Amino acid sequence: MLDDSLTWKQHIAHVSRKLSNGCCALSQIRKYSNSQMVKKVYFALFYPHIQYCITSWGCAAKSVLDPLIKLQKRMVRVMTFSHNKASTMPLFHKLNLLTLNDVFKLEIAKVMHNIENNERLPDYISKNFERVNWTHSYNTRHSNKGNYVLPKIRTETGKKSIVYWGPKIWQEVPPDIKSKPLLLFKKNMPIISFATI
Repeated sequence: MLDDSLTWKQHIAHVSRKLSNGCCALSQIRKYSNSQMVKKVYFALFYPHIQYCITSWGCAAKSVLDPLIKLQKRMVRVMTFSHNKASTMPLFHKLNLLTLNDVFKLEIAKVMHNIENNERLPDYISKNFERVNWTHSYNTRHSNKGNYVLPKIRTETGKKSIVYWGPKIWQEVPPDIKSKPLLLFKKNMPIISFATI
């Protein structure tokens, strides 16, 4: 759902309503299910909504994303029968789930993986990314790692695009997994290292 200034407020409000319903359903189901079943319900009712097109709206302002972040934290507390003020990072690790921010970064990294490995992508996406070693012939530490040029963007709107985030996130991916098949790439992705971005 697009708005005039691409703040993504309408879209995130729409997704939040759906996730709120999912949270209520999960709080009922957890009483009669084991933890594996609860996780399956999470991936059925919750995860697809936050994953869908997150490469577009996942870089919205923190104040706009806050309702989704809070809902996801609430969901994790519900899944683990935790107190409503319990710290959620240990719960995410315990359940082996990604935070909203990490889902965004993983999906961007998957797009960059497709560009890196010449998977079919529309030209209007792939032509926006330039390899570091295409700009000069010098052997630098960045050109050896299969990185892309981080564009010089002056506006805050520009910094919310995949053209900016793609190269930024791709720099953090270890070189040894950049060329792996997508399934192995997703499994080996060290999301925890993105905490510094």
